[in-house]
Amino acid sequence: MPSLRRQSLPLLFIAALASATSCQSPQSYPAIPALAGCTDRTRQFQGQTRRYLLTVPELSPAQRRAKMPLLIVLHGLGMTPESLVHATKGRFDEQAREHGFVVAYPAGYEKSWHDARADPLGPAHLAGIDDVAFLRTLILKLRDEYAIDAERVYLTGLSNGGFMSLRAICELGELVAGAAAVTAQLVPDQRCTFARPKRLMMINGTEDTVVPYASGTIRVRGDDRGLALDTERSFALLSQWPGCASDGADEIALPALAPGARSRAY
Repeated sequence: MPSLRRQSLPLLFIAALASATSCQSPQSYPAIPALAGCTDRTRQFQGQTRRYLLTVPELSPAQRRAKMPLLIVLHGLGMTPESLVHATKGRFDEQAREHGFVVAYPAGYEKSWHDARADPLGPAHLAGIDDVAFLRTLILKLRDEYAIDAERVYLTGLSNGGFMSLRAICELGELVAGAAAVTAQLVPDQRCTFARPKRLMMINGTEDTVVPYASGTIRVRGDDRGLALDTERSFALLSQWPGCASDGADEIALPALAPGARSRAY
């Protein structure tokens, strides 16, 4: 059976996880080469025009014989797909080209996602945007258009996007096989039910002053943006998935990513 492994790393690692590239490089950003097949797309959803960037790699004859995984990357609050792309230097597209998977970078409503927090200021929260349904329709659309392996659909996200990725994995059932959430935890009263194991990675910083590693209030520029559970508690709850085990793996020291930082995985 797969096991869940907890990750506790400094915030400096955040920029290395989520990665993307866009079809065009805005003048305010240095150019990043785009993959063939990268497109800027829109679709109508609940009366609004929603946008996403899509990278479909060129495949070798051997790769074409197998269905491709799909990775959906969710930006943080106040970001766009392009700003996330350029902050992370297009590393996911490099991996997509090498390993043959599709990457989608949807844009949140007014640069925000309606995650599971009770955020009194988030534009998507205030507008009641159903982002779980939006991600569901996006996944199904891409499965219809491309040879996507339905068993290998994954999400990753940063901060607001990380919280959204956890909400999605909890509520999208069999559509999503796993998630990697950066600077995000579960929130009080969040419910997750699963019929089979899923893969999960959480990356949080113990000294984070915005999203506390321990349970508490998330504060952005002094404003209350909802509550988060303790990181350890979040993983304990998620490890109750059927077939999963968090059996006390040994703590592993990792190379320090900044002077005075301590990184560990366990």
